[in-house]
Amino acid sequence: MILSSDVIIRRLSLCDAPFVMRLYIQPSFIRFIADKHITDITAAEQYISTGPMACFAEHGFALDLVSIPSVKGNIPIGVCGLLKRPELAYPDLGFALLDEYAGQGFAFAACQFVLKHALTVLKLDIILAIVMPTNTRSIQLLERLGFERIEDIKLYGETNRSYQFTRSSQALLS
Repeated sequence: MILSSDVIIRRLSLCDAPFVMRLYIQPSFIRFIADKHITDITAAEQYISTGPMACFAEHGFALDLVSIPSVKGNIPIGVCGLLKRPELAYPDLGFALLDEYAGQGFAFAACQFVLKHALTVLKLDIILAIVMPTNTRSIQLLERLGFERIEDIKLYGETNRSYQFTRSSQALLS
């Protein structure tokens, strides 16, 4: 799926394991999202296979790879997409970028595309987002996208903020 001339979103595949490992071992990823214990290529391949690939096969959506075009080919910069966690009633938006690409509008553009796709193609009415209270940049991004805070929830042993995006929030995506 091409988002624009600046950002490309496509399904994650096993060949993305080196990038996934690099992204998921970033100190900021571990601090603000979770330590997924992806410390080698085999663990990254296992994660892609049992996580995003399995989620897509079951639900028709998953975390996807976000890249930017370059004269040397597409440069992977992060992930963005929808997840379906058994603990949550609705799919939730997930996103993460390499630190050197944060704050440049790439996450907003990717999230905006994922939300439009979720509403128009997947016909979802409610999308959640879970974020740690200390992750102020992600909170600001979610609010800019039109998410509204609904409650604090305990997930994986951590207290997180839960945000919700509904069809009525769609006007903010224009």
